[in-house]
Amino acid sequence: MNPAAERRPALPAWDISQSRDSQPQMVGIGLTFKRDKEKGYVVKRVVPGGPSYLDGGVQPGDTFLEVDGVSVRGKTPEELTRLVLGPVGSSVSLMVSRGGGRFVCA
Repeated sequence: MNPAAERRPALPAWDISQSRDSQPQMVGIGLTFKRDKEKGYVVKRVVPGGPSYLDGGVQPGDTFLEVDGVSVRGKTPEELTRLVLGPVGSSVSLMVSRGGGRFVCA
């Protein structure tokens, strides 16, 4: 993973701002997402300057499949948010689908 793309404070996604307020040592990955009844969790926006933006792997429209090998199927938005939170400097592996293919973004 690009060292510049390590987790660091960025604009929160979904309920990450609430989680970050209650756990100030935890940060997100710089994405916003929406829940689609058919597809699951879809990336709505990649926050400019955030870890996912700097890494360049995740794009708007990508669908979350796994976070660190854990399926997001059936997870609540809050559970997904907890999966992507981590201490400053930690990394996370995301498996997403795009255009019929699967990609791992670290």
